[in-house]
Amino acid sequence: MEKQLEMVKKELEEVKYEHVAAKEELAVAKEQLAQKNKELKVLRKKLQESEAMHTQHEQQIGSASEPARSKMVTRLSHTRAILLQGSSDNDIDRHRCKKQRSYPQVPNNPTAGQHSGRDDDQEVVRQKLIKRFSEIDAGQSIGIKKMGKLNE
Repeated sequence: MEKQLEMVKKELEEVKYEHVAAKEELAVAKEQLAQKNKELKVLRKKLQESEAMHTQHEQQIGSASEPARSKMVTRLSHTRAILLQGSSDNDIDRHRCKKQRSYPQVPNNPTAGQHSGRDDDQEVVRQKLIKRFSEIDAGQSIGIKKMGKLNE
């Protein structure tokens, strides 16, 4: 019985040493984890600072080009809205264009007097096109070049 008691004591001591060793390992692991958490906090702070600087840099770059971009977006959205109004509006526009394109018959031997009427018709069509381009362009000034001269 004494032998059994000694064996149990030895086992208890071994378990106790194992328990102490496990506690020491746990303490070391906790210290390592605390150190890693500190490093992680430092890295997070650096990342936030870097992102803030990057965002600030983008805003500085974007602020210079923002007015031009917003105008372009407005023009594109306006043009897109005109184009996407629907097929019925497009059909009406096509029909109107076909009426405008009805060209007068040109005789086989035209004289100078007959060309002046045709030039007037072309001028009317030209003015209508300029007006339509102005509507599409949302009031932006456009230039039309005519025989080397720029008309606005």
